[in-house]
Amino acid sequence: MFEVSGCRITPEQMKRWTDTFLPEQEPFYVNDEQLLNELKTLNVPVYSRSHFSAIASDFIGDYGGNYRHWNVPGSASIAFLKAIDLEEEVRSKLFSHQVALGRGQVYTYKWVEDIDVDTFTILKESHDAGDGRIILTHDAWIRMPEKVKQIWLLKWLRERVESTAMEVKFGAIPEHSKRVINRYVFTFPSKSGANCFSAALGAYLGSNHLVENWLNTEPFFEFLKHEGLAKYEVITLTRNIGFRPHDVLVWENARGDAVHAAYAVSEKYCFNKMGQFWFQPWQFVNIEHILDYAGCLTNGGRICIYRSN
Repeated sequence: MFEVSGCRITPEQMKRWTDTFLPEQEPFYVNDEQLLNELKTLNVPVYSRSHFSAIASDFIGDYGGNYRHWNVPGSASIAFLKAIDLEEEVRSKLFSHQVALGRGQVYTYKWVEDIDVDTFTILKESHDAGDGRIILTHDAWIRMPEKVKQIWLLKWLRERVESTAMEVKFGAIPEHSKRVINRYVFTFPSKSGANCFSAALGAYLGSNHLVENWLNTEPFFEFLKHEGLAKYEVITLTRNIGFRPHDVLVWENARGDAVHAAYAVSEKYCFNKMGQFWFQPWQFVNIEHILDYAGCLTNGGRICIYRSN
């Protein structure tokens, strides 16, 4: 059994992750006209950001977090390719360009060297991206020993998973909710998909199926309505009222869009998942930790408390 910030990872789950951490074809971001023309001359598929989002939404849902897709400037085009197929000169230019644009899977020399000196030596020779950085690609990943992959993944995860409350006393919530929460809390999903809305609603209903699968906001609110939950109160930056166990909390931005949800297990703690990616576990969190989720309250949003009549 492996562990990250108090969250458990089974050997089977770790093996799935090391097998699928990076896809064979990967996105490389480009906003340099000369480099774009070179890639097009080589018949490399190049897409605008909007076109790629339209044709590869599932891929982005699975791997966008791995590559920090949303951190790269939206003006950059996307070349979708196997890095190993490029000639060394073009590949070197493309690698250094990823550093400049803030793409994911770029690591400092020290980060890699601290994992394994032999792996660092190999990658510095073949995957140097300049500026003291190494870029990890699928072809490099699959050549690593399994033990090095495990150490790499655990280190990568620890940078993304915050430690939260380890022991929480449940308030007055149904047994079916306790059962489902106890099954999933402090574990990771096997793949990307499960999100905050599925976690909150699945915990409320006691549904394993809901907890484990992606849920859009429209069916989420339809479920709430069907179960007789209505908006009871709101929390704002200047109005911080309490909630009670078995409430469903929904964060709305200033436009009224639902951006997050959690299930109250007590008067202070929630069962929560921070996003839809495989590296985001189900956890208990103190409401203060997520009160201003993504700057929601400070930017004019609110938290809606849904409660059964």
